Amino acid sequence: AETARPEARDRPLLKPGENKPEVVDLRLELNLAGAVPALEMGMVYDERVRTAVLSFQRSVGLVPDGHVGPKTWGALDFIARDRIPDERERDETGARFRAALIAKRSGDFTGAAAILRSLYSNPKVPPEVRKHFLFTLAECEHSLGNFDQATSLYQEFLAAPTIDDNERRNASQRLREARLHQPPAKLESAISDERREAYVAMPA
Repeated sequence: AETARPEARDRPLLKPGENKPEVVDLRLELNLAGAVPALEMGMVYDERVRTAVLSFQRSVGLVPDGHVGPKTWGALDFIARDRIPDERERDETGARFRAALIAKRSGDFTGAAAILRSLYSNPKVPPEVRKHFLFTLAECEHSLGNFDQATSLYQEFLAAPTIDDNERRNASQRLREARLHQPPAKLESAISDERREAYVAMPA
């Protein structure tokens, strides 16, 4: 017997313009289903998300209305639900990442790297989320003198979806330093920010 298409009735109806935590799941699942361009993480159902929803609905033969109800969620969940972290797992990942940042700021690069490596090895952390701790892990390895490992991680970061131009610029600086076996210097973007603030603080 043919199996009916699944419908997800445990998911909320999402419409354009809404700001809800479930939009994070929507963005992740759309990306796993092949959204082009990949969507940044966030809770707002904006125009980019609507475009991706319409494209997905057309690709699976659903009415392209931009509303994410039981049928659209069912199709998305069928493709991706078991491949993304649930809310509890995301909260746990966030807490561990914050702990790693605290360790890194205190100069404990070994401790920070250990936490970040465990996050990196989790197969349910998608690239859109992994990129947030990938650069930090690379900087820890870099600071520890593990230049080859840092180089590889910076390269992976540069290939991650949804990185912006500023992130690309920072990673390119770090990649060059690691290849030259130089310790991490102050990021050019940080210097620019400091000088912009100093300029703004000057009397007009």
